[in-house]
Amino acid sequence: MELNRFLLIEFLDGKKESFYFPTQADTAMARKFRMEDFLKGQFITIQVENELLLYPVSAIRSIRMSGLGGPALEEFIGSSLPISTIRGAEQNY
Repeated sequence: MELNRFLLIEFLDGKKESFYFPTQADTAMARKFRMEDFLKGQFITIQVENELLLYPVSAIRSIRMSGLGGPALEEFIGSSLPISTIRGAEQNY
């Protein structure tokens, strides 16, 4: 299993959880549907080995995903993000 994606969840109480995961969908349409479902959900659900982790979105301060850059990013998210999304930004550290 190629683990080429990274997810960092930061909770309101300051705790953090991070995960590596493989590509979740093979086609652009499947990725679009997965992102739409992800954005609508009340929980972030993550399957780790024989466990299912459920994190309520109401307890999450921020979510960071990486490994989605380059030309594949636009194909991955397509029109799934809100129209008001700021695209092409660079973060100052």
